[in-house]
Parts: sequence; C-alpha cells; structure tokens
Amino acid sequence: MTISTQTRPTASSLTIKPVAARIGAEIGGIKLSGDLSGETIAAINAALLQHKVIFFRDQDQLTDAEQERFSKRLGNLVPHPTEHVRNGTPSILELDSSRGGRADAWHTDVTFVDAYPKISILRGVTIPEVGGDTVWSNTVAAYDSLPPALKATAEQLWATHSNAYDYAAQRPHASEADRRHYEEVFASTVYETDHPVVRVHPETGERSLILGSFVQRFVGYSKSDSEQLYALLQSHVLRIENTVRWRWRENDVAIWDNRATQHYAVNDYGDRARVVRRTTLDGDVPVSVDGRHSVTARSWFATPSPAPPDPSLQPGSSLMKFAHIAALIGGLLASAPASAETLIRIGYPGTGIDDRPYAYGDYVAVANVQKLVEAEFKDVPDAKITWTFFRGAGPALNESLAAGQLDFAAGLGDLPSIVGRSRGLQTKYLASAGSHDALYLAVPPDSQLKTVEDLKGHKVAQFRGTNLQIATDRVLEKHGLAEKDIRFVSLDSNSATAALISGNVEASFGGSEYLDLAKRGAVKIIYSTKNDDPTLGRNAGLLVTAEFEKAHPEFTAKVVRAFVKGARFGSDEANRQAVFELWSKAGLPVESFEADFKDERLAHRLSPVVDDFIMARYKRSGGARQSLWPDQEGRRHRQLVRDQVPQAGPGRPEARELLVHLRLERPESDRGRSRTHQSGEQLRWAPATARPRLAMGTAPPVLPPIGAASSRLPAPWFLAWWCRWAF
Repeated sequence: MTISTQTRPTASSLTIKPVAARIGAEIGGIKLSGDLSGETIAAINAALLQHKVIFFRDQDQLTDAEQERFSKRLGNLVPHPTEHVRNGTPSILELDSSRGGRADAWHTDVTFVDAYPKISILRGVTIPEVGGDTVWSNTVAAYDSLPPALKATAEQLWATHSNAYDYAAQRPHASEADRRHYEEVFASTVYETDHPVVRVHPETGERSLILGSFVQRFVGYSKSDSEQLYALLQSHVLRIENTVRWRWRENDVAIWDNRATQHYAVNDYGDRARVVRRTTLDGDVPVSVDGRHSVTARSWFATPSPAPPDPSLQPGSSLMKFAHIAALIGGLLASAPASAETLIRIGYPGTGIDDRPYAYGDYVAVANVQKLVEAEFKDVPDAKITWTFFRGAGPALNESLAAGQLDFAAGLGDLPSIVGRSRGLQTKYLASAGSHDALYLAVPPDSQLKTVEDLKGHKVAQFRGTNLQIATDRVLEKHGLAEKDIRFVSLDSNSATAALISGNVEASFGGSEYLDLAKRGAVKIIYSTKNDDPTLGRNAGLLVTAEFEKAHPEFTAKVVRAFVKGARFGSDEANRQAVFELWSKAGLPVESFEADFKDERLAHRLSPVVDDFIMARYKRSGGARQSLWPDQEGRRHRQLVRDQVPQAGPGRPEARELLVHLRLERPESDRGRSRTHQSGEQLRWAPATARPRLAMGTAPPVLPPIGAASSRLPAPWFLAWWCRWAF
C-alpha cells in the first residue's frame, strides 16, 4: 500500500513484514518526513528495536534536507568524525563508489570513538542494475548463540578499536582511489577507543557483541591470540541465520540499530556507479555487563585531510577576507623550522555527559568537532594534535600543566588559572574562552527550597577549585550568604548530578546540564543568573604554557587562529542551530542549549575578545593583570584576538551600570585620554574618538599578502577599519 505525500500516516496504517527470521523487516504504508506524528515515530522506533534493521521502498520524496529533518525526529544528528559532510548539509555523508565509498568489510559504524552512533539512516541515490547489495547481521543473536563458557569469557573482554589499521591487508583488492581516500580522509585523525566486547543495550537491555573490522586487539592479549579469539567470536556474527541481505533500488531507505548490528556493503558491481547518502544519530557511551563505560584512549592528527571545494573559500569571499586578516598572526611571530614530530597537546577542563570526551557551550567545542586546529597544521609534517578532557576540571588540568603534559589549556576557568599562576605555573592568557556562562541552582522535584537564601545550613554540591566555585561565591554574596553558611560537598558535575537525583545532596550549582533533567522532571531549577544579574556568570580563558609559546611562536599563532575561527563560526547567529547540534555530541539535547541561550546572542558568551569586563572580572577574582599577562607578548596576543573578531565585540547587553566593551585600542593621536572610569568593578563609557570609515563598495586598504612576514602589526584602528569593510 502506498499513500500520497499529503496523507499524514498513523501507526495503525503501517505494514510491517519481516524479511528474515532473526533480523530485518520492510515497512510499508508511509512516506518518511520530518512531519510524521509522534505516534508514528514511536512505532518506527519500536520496529527498529525489534527487527534491528528496517527498510522502506519508494521514498522518492526525500531530499537531503528532508532526510535530515526526518532523522532528527529519531535523535540528534552527528557528523562523521573524519569524513567530510556533503556540501550544503550539516551532517550527510555521501558514499560514492567512484570516490572511495565502498564499505566492503564487516563493521559497526564508527566504533573507533566511544559514543558511536546509535542509528544510521541510509538512502539509495544511484544504484547499479546488478550488485551493490548490503548485508546486516544481528549481534544480539550472535551473543545469544555463544555457548555459556564463551559468553562468560566475552563478557570479561575489552577490545581496542581504531580507524588506523592495515588497509591493504583487510582490503587487498581495493582500488587506488579507495586507498587514497582511506589515507587522506578516513584516517586523517586517528582514534583509539576501548569498548567492552559485550555491551548492554540502553533501550532494550539486550546484550550484543561490539566487534567488526575496527577491532585491532583485545586488551591484555597478544596480537596472535587476539586474532584467533576475534575469529571465533566474529564467526557467530557471520552465521547466515543471523543475517539479512537487501537488494537496493533507487529511493530505498534502510535504518539500522548500530548498537545491535554489523553490516557489509557487497563490492560486486565493478566500475558501475553506486551512491548512497547517510545520516547518523548521536549515541551513548557503551556500558559493559559490570557497569563500566567505554573510553577513548587517545586521538591525534595523522595526515592532511583536504576538504572538497567550498564556495566560501574562493577569492573575494568574506571568509577569505577573514583568513587574510587571520594570516597577519603569522607575520607577527618569527618563523621556526618544524621539528621532526610536532605534538600539540590541548587540555579541556571537563567532559560531556557520562564522561564523553566532548566540550559544549563554547567555541572550544566548535573547534574540536570541526577539527579546526588539525586543519591549521595540515601543512606541518607529522603533526599530532591530542585532546584530553578532564573530569576533574580545572584542578586536574592544572596538575597536567605542572607535570609538563599539556601545551594549551582551552576553557580553563578564572579561579584555576589564577590559582595555577599563584603556585608557579608559567602560563600566558591568549583569549577569553567563555564569559557570562549562566549558573543554575537545581534541587529535587519535591524540595521545599525555593530561593538562594533557603540554602543556609543545607548540604549543597559545588565543584571546588573551579570557576563554578567562584561564581557560586558571588551569587551567595549578593544574597547575603557566604560559604561558611552552607554545608558544601565538592563533586564533579557528573557526580553532583547523580548525588542530587539520589538524594545525597539537597541542592547543586551547575550549568546547562540541569535544563534537560528539569525538563524530564528529575530536578527542579529554583535560581538562575540569567534571571538575576548576568555578570554573576562564569568566565574562562585560553592559555598556553610560556615554555611552548617561547619555543614555538608560529605554532601558538596557528592554535590561536584555529580557535578564533571556531569563535567566528560559533558567534554567527546564522549558525545557531548547527552550533547547538554540534554541542549535543556531549550528550545534552539541543533543547537544553536553546533554553540556555534563549533571548541571548551567541557572541555574548562566545567572543574571544579580552575586553574591560573580562579584565575587571579577573582582577576581582584575585588575579592582577601582571599575573595573567606578564609581558608585552601577552598584550600582543590579546590584541590579535581583538583585531580578528571585531564583530563579536559590540552589542553585548548592558549589565546594570557595567558597559563591558572598549572594542579596540585608540589611534596613536588619541592615546593618553582616559578610556574608562573605574570604581570598584564598575566600568563607565568614555566616548571614543571617531575613526575613519569607508563608504560601501570602496576597496579596502592594502594589507600584506597572506603568509607575508611583517615586523609589526598595523595600527589596531587601521586593522579595525579594514575589518569593517571585510564584514
């Protein structure tokens, strides 16, 4: 039965026909779209959980955009961690047989990261007349088929998955295009993740095997033993009775539960064209039968990954004008030859939900997911970029800085950065990496606590030693309380959430992670700085070790440039939804960010500009200017950021008598005049001398060509003048 696109199908109108006994069903009576009812979406999801993979014929109404709209009804879209998305789409991966898109190895999608996709949705665009089928296997049935002794062994095993493997050995008949695609794109950033061999499905409770071609070895086993053990377990996955084979037609759609299947694209169609387009939905971190979570051991930038041509990168585009500006950084710093191995070690003070290695709520997360730092180093041979996410937040990150294990601290809060300097850490502040971040006070749903004042004498979770502590102290001070009035318990954000839900604490201060819990009724939010004084929020910065900056000034410039590009993308209101979806990789739903940023411009928090407001905040927090920016070099980096992102400066809302911005330094002729009047923390505006402006259509001033060396930066007002033309 086929229905028209004008008909709104219901769950009762669906026809579900099993294709094989243990896996696979074809669903009819429906046209997929983003407008399906919640009841119908629930019926599709239920069929998926039961049959593991479901098929839909004749979905010719689906475009790229509509495929993404429909996909978002089932979960949060997530792009592939290394492959380029299709131009004009935020998440679609196009698998074109002529460009290396032949997945002829048994695998579960993207298991080389910890929170690999929960669902994949594949649409047939160009299908060969003969060949090109896909085979799926039910990994739940494979686990169930294991004899008891082997089940017990499998449940104790952990396997290391990676996208760096012996490609020639696994695919000896691959074409040169396939091999080149693997080396230049698929393995451009290398990941290694340890997964339990047996995971517990978060929705059904079923146990399934996590195996496939990304497995490199079993933890604690030799290579030869790992190969034999893998072959034994994988043989149960490949038993014919556990599989289903689908003969594709154009406009077919296949949806599979990536947590309970493996699949194999049969490469039997020669040089005939085969094009399919895939969306994937953000998954959870697998949990073993004994409650342990998967963990990404490491990731690093391996080889350059050239992106497909993008119109925004053509000469004359605004992005290229921006790149022209950003390239001035390179001229500021003396060149130094690259070492045999360039290691850039970046630390972030926090994790996502369930300790996912992702940031959220700032431009650091944008730069991380979009791999902007890695892209800046594509011209540096043997460059390796490592990211470490610290559950222990700022204090743990400071320990790694002190041990010489990091070069950059991205998003380090004001309190830990000041504490680190006071204890001898030689770091330099490069840019603001988050300001005005909202603070929320959550309590159990049945709590009698209603205000901040009610906290007196109660047991409250607070992450000590972080910018959360200093922001909390400001809130308490404003409401007539101090730390001594509260029974504080120091817990990291994930532990604080668990303690709050379990009743082990009576309240907890935190961030946007509580918005989703409040929506689900797990907690109640009784206070937010968004509804009080926005200057009470949290602040963070981007820091570099003095040793690294001195040894590698040109690499420091590259990192600054990458993060500023992330800030530029993240501050653009046109990217609002895309930024929220990107942040959702950390495990929070998009709706949480929509609520957190309601009635607030992105640039209000994501600007990297070090303005007077940021300076005053750090001074009040106990850090003098000299402790953060001890020399002219620090001021130069600060000016670089201000020069690159002038559009993020103006327009921040006033907070009472605080006017937070003097965007750029004045021309030399205007130096010496009082810029601000300071009384405590209050900064009042002193009118700036008018600067020259260009009429629309006028050519910009001539700047040095990209990459040209320069002994000094043009006057800041002159560069700002050029920026106004560029944007």
